[in-house]
Amino acid sequence: MSKIAKLSIFVLLTSMLSHLSLAAQVKQVTDADFRKNLTVYFPGLVPNSVRYTPVEGLYEVIVGARVYYFSKDARYLLDANIMDLKTGKNLTKPSLYAARKGSLDRVGEKNMLIFTPKNPKYTISVFTDLDCVYCRKLHSQMKQYNKLGIAIRYLFFPRAGIGSSSYKKAVSVWCSRDRKKAFTVAASGDVIPEKTCKNPVNEHLAMVKQMALTGTPAIIFPDGRLIQSYISPRELLEILNKQTRRAAN
Repeated sequence: MSKIAKLSIFVLLTSMLSHLSLAAQVKQVTDADFRKNLTVYFPGLVPNSVRYTPVEGLYEVIVGARVYYFSKDARYLLDANIMDLKTGKNLTKPSLYAARKGSLDRVGEKNMLIFTPKNPKYTISVFTDLDCVYCRKLHSQMKQYNKLGIAIRYLFFPRAGIGSSSYKKAVSVWCSRDRKKAFTVAASGDVIPEKTCKNPVNEHLAMVKQMALTGTPAIIFPDGRLIQSYISPRELLEILNKQTRRAAN
């Protein structure tokens, strides 16, 4: 981060916290007051959740898969991570992970293409581009992922955008009678018949924007963590096992 950017954030925080200190002396703001204040600056906004944070005078607002912080009067917005310097913990990460999981839940598995073993031990969600080299590599090893007990839920992220060749492939896969077969053929580089129908590809792209994804494959783990990179089957299993052990402690 540049010195100018750091200085800007420092000035914003100083201004916001000074304002909050004065506001606290004048009036105690309730959650209902905050929601009302929020509509002044963001009319029509429907947050997925609103909660008061451990930081005095700061509200956390989750919209889709994004986490924002506001002053009590909703005048000041902070788009950043909050760190507890005493404990060294990132207070934003748990909320961000939960927001990603919530977004995936709202889309639902009916709008995903799922490759799963009979009795999966883990399920991950992958935003994929059918023209992406590493996405194709990942899919070429699907049997290995499944053999290790890993189910993969695909969502489409044609990076070239709406109307592009990769976008049309995604739509054609979804509109095929046998989606899994069509996906595998397209992911191998072969041509599939172009088809159109009602599909969730635009909804997937909206999620891409919400989550600020930039690369494929973008892997979302069961706990909401995100890695935008190819991961081999064995390495992926090791990461999932490690996360499970960490959660149990």
